[in-house]
Amino acid sequence: MKFIAGSPKGETVAKFIYEADFDGLRDEAKAHNFSGKERELMVAHPAKGPKRLIVAGLGKKDRFTTEKLRRAAAQIGQRARTLDLTEISIVPPPGDREEHSQAVVEGVALALYEYKRYKSKPQKPLKLQTVRVDGDADAVRRGEIYARATCVTRDLVNDPPSVCTPRYLADAAKKIAKNGIGIKVFDEKMIKKMGMGGLEGVSAYKTRDILRAMNGKTMEIINTDAEGRLILADALSYASRLKPSEIIDMATLTGACVVALGPDMSAIFTASDKLQKGILAAARAEGEKIWPMPLENEYMEMIKSDVADMKNSGGRWGGAITAALFLREFVDDGIPWAHLDIAGPALVENDRPYRPAGGTGVMVRTLLRYLEEQ
Repeated sequence: MKFIAGSPKGETVAKFIYEADFDGLRDEAKAHNFSGKERELMVAHPAKGPKRLIVAGLGKKDRFTTEKLRRAAAQIGQRARTLDLTEISIVPPPGDREEHSQAVVEGVALALYEYKRYKSKPQKPLKLQTVRVDGDADAVRRGEIYARATCVTRDLVNDPPSVCTPRYLADAAKKIAKNGIGIKVFDEKMIKKMGMGGLEGVSAYKTRDILRAMNGKTMEIINTDAEGRLILADALSYASRLKPSEIIDMATLTGACVVALGPDMSAIFTASDKLQKGILAAARAEGEKIWPMPLENEYMEMIKSDVADMKNSGGRWGGAITAALFLREFVDDGIPWAHLDIAGPALVENDRPYRPAGGTGVMVRTLLRYLEEQ
């Protein structure tokens, strides 16, 4: 499936209308009991114009958001699949041409994602080949890139552990890096030589072990299930050695974050106002929910160890905060750092407007937008 910018043409055209603003479609709306509310969709066959007209409701005009447009576009994409269309033209609503064009592409592309590589019976293929968007060409291209990046992430999340091994992930990273990104892959010998004791230790460790991270700090293991932060400890230590202008890590780190914020919202922990404002703005533009959480210094007592520099878990209370404080210990002073805990929205059990059940690729679009806007 490809997305192109251009004026509407072909047998099927899709558009959007606000509630009670029928834009010359009053008779068709009445016949289909369609009022333009959010999540409403009608397929009409007007006497003039295209053979088929798909209309998605945006709700009340004074409550419009780009996310509502993205979700309405997802409905259009799903209906195009149901109708076995090979091509469709979509006309975004008036307003911010770039943002609306990008949102339409993202909504359609993300809604049509499927993960069926392990289905034994042949699956019905998607017939939709061309989506023409009557909008800004650069925004259409950007929306497609953002969506494709999200879907690559979804594939990696949905791949079973027996397939998605460390070596498999390394190979996937190499493929992505072919497009002008530098990459280094460290094997087991190099990991050991570099002193990545957290990463190396996760292969074979037990309660009461003490591991030494790449930056020299020691970690007492009191919870063998809290292994992700041990890998991150070395990742952050290594990243700090590169002296970057900023570090952002993202992980499905704690169940405590889901308890605190629910299944639809990520958390951001940072002491940098610039990072927080930038990431929150990018998330808002991409329709991804994220909430600032505190790095409460007094909670460091909860991960204090009698035998090492720190424990790898602070217990049940404030678990998302103590996990973030643990990670902070491996970022060099002076480097702005943000930790995103995406444990809640990284996976969904049931289909959402443009998030089929499974891995969602959450925060990929947010980070891409953040990076582009720097």
